[in-house]
Amino acid sequence: MKKTGKFGLCDDTGNIIIEPNYKKIEKIGDDYKNGYIVTNENDKCGIIGFDKNEILEAKYDEIKPICAEDNYVVKENGKYIVINKSGEKQINKEFEDIEAINKDYVIAKSSEGKYGVVDRQGETKIDFKYDKLSQTNSANYIAKQGDKYGIVNIDGNIQFEIKSIGINYVESGDFIIADYMENRKTYFKSLR
Repeated sequence: MKKTGKFGLCDDTGNIIIEPNYKKIEKIGDDYKNGYIVTNENDKCGIIGFDKNEILEAKYDEIKPICAEDNYVVKENGKYIVINKSGEKQINKEFEDIEAINKDYVIAKSSEGKYGVVDRQGETKIDFKYDKLSQTNSANYIAKQGDKYGIVNIDGNIQFEIKSIGINYVESGDFIIADYMENRKTYFKSLR
């Protein structure tokens, strides 16, 4: 709903969930149960739950629409951090960007512009040397270096050489499809 140029949110029966006091409202993830990112007139972000309760005060420069087990990615003083719903830092490190979090690991970008993975204690699991990383399952990641792709596991070991021109992950079967242009071959590899 929109009132006097500001946004709010109501459920399908008309009950107000969020009063129309915000410049922007965005859901977190694919499910309304994770809450909503709200942006106030001072361009500060917070989170309001579907139960109408404030989860995080609107004081952050940005909040990414990703969360895991009540942990959120926020931007504060130009850096991204992981905090819990009490606003406490969950990893004692700051990053240029955070791509994803799950219950155990965080895909992050260093100040040098490279991606790696840290655990919840802040220890580096996959070195910050990749141009891009994306998670396939809990133990493997698609890694990009230059214009080539491969698979690296959570221990930093190469599982599939970084030589393909593209990799697609098929979650339902937990396998990858890798394309190689030079010999026009496609490889399938199970990640189980």
